[in-house]
Amino acid sequence: MLVCAKGTKAMADVLAVRRSMRRTLTMSLTFSILCTLVGALLVFPPSPADAATTFVVNGTSDAEDAKISDSRCDTSRNKGNQCTLRAAIQEANDTPGADAIHFNIGGTASIKTISPNYWLPEITGPVTIDGYTQPGASPNTSAEGTNAVLKVQLSGDDQGGEGIGLLVRGSRITIRGLVINRFGQEGILIYEDGPSQSSDNKVKGNFLGTDASGKRNLSLGASGVWLVDGTSENTIGGATPGARNLISGNSVGVTIGRNYLTHSPSGTKVVNNTIRDNYQGVVIDESDNNALKNNAITDNYWSGVLISRSNNNTIGGASADAGNLITGNAEYSDLGGVQVSGTGNRILSNLIYSNGELGIDLSDDYTWWGVSPNDTDDPDTGPNNLQNFPDISSAVRDSTTGLTTVTGTLNSNPTARPTPSSALLPRKVGTLQATARARSCWKRPPPPPTRTAMAASRAPPMFRQSAMR
Repeated sequence: MLVCAKGTKAMADVLAVRRSMRRTLTMSLTFSILCTLVGALLVFPPSPADAATTFVVNGTSDAEDAKISDSRCDTSRNKGNQCTLRAAIQEANDTPGADAIHFNIGGTASIKTISPNYWLPEITGPVTIDGYTQPGASPNTSAEGTNAVLKVQLSGDDQGGEGIGLLVRGSRITIRGLVINRFGQEGILIYEDGPSQSSDNKVKGNFLGTDASGKRNLSLGASGVWLVDGTSENTIGGATPGARNLISGNSVGVTIGRNYLTHSPSGTKVVNNTIRDNYQGVVIDESDNNALKNNAITDNYWSGVLISRSNNNTIGGASADAGNLITGNAEYSDLGGVQVSGTGNRILSNLIYSNGELGIDLSDDYTWWGVSPNDTDDPDTGPNNLQNFPDISSAVRDSTTGLTTVTGTLNSNPTARPTPSSALLPRKVGTLQATARARSCWKRPPPPPTRTAMAASRAPPMFRQSAMR
């Protein structure tokens, strides 16, 4: 009995310890679960405003959002959401996170036209405005030109030929799949975001300055896209066919240049676009370190590319697939394919032919232009240091390989010996006839048309309204 009593007491002590441990463990687990829940709430707040939000535009009217702070795109108190593009931009600006603006506009019209009564709000937050989400729209799949089907059109008709289509003043903003036309100023303006730069923005797969078919020009009074005042590392177009923009019928296709502020834009990439039938194809003005690659820059009234007071830009590249097609420009003027003012501008692997005058003209910002005479050892200065041009002695095409071998001499003063990566690369050009015309006297080109004249004319007569896509 004594042994049993001792055993019973010991067992009771063990059970008491176990009960105490269970209580402690239960309290510990409860505290741990509460801490975990509190931590989760701190890391993942329940408010949906902190998550990326998709706003769906379902109407073409221009009403403002009824209550901007509620993360709902709705212009009316009526049942259901009535979401306009203006209201969607207002909500996207107010909502943290990388938002999206999609389209699902009903009605019988094949092309859904949005005509703002006044300027749309600046786009300040990271957002993707995607016109390809409209039913029936599809991006381009063609290796050349475009077979894109666009269904959402942004028109400046209701602003009396003035205004700007979209104003971008922020970073990580993408605009794709829209037709933008009939604004008196820019189709898309990207500019400095206060003390910081507007960077990493993308404009791709749009028609800027045409109708939705891409065959008829409905001009923008200024540029299809203008990047200005401190913007950096933005991309117009992209490597894939679906990213190709059609930019046509404008005063300038793409402008990269300073406006009023002291910070010039830089690092812009213009890649794989069709830039045609504008007064001027691409203008780089007081802006350095930009790149134009694999674009078709054709049939612009003045020069294809104008580099003015700008340095270290690259037109083309060392690889053959980086080259631009620059042809048919300046047909009615005294300019050429590429006009250069500035130094260190590399023009590589491009196909430049049949422009009004010289293929590449070192023009000293319009104080004179035409053939610059060669000089021994090339010691002079000026645009691209007035690089001597080569004396070509022969050009022979191999009918088997299709490659053309060009032989000649260049009297210059290189800073380094050429390497295979920087040397000219062989390129198939087929049958090509090109002429270079030396000129004994030169004159200034006519002044550009005013914005008012451009807006009034809509589509100047020299634009090819029936141009192929």
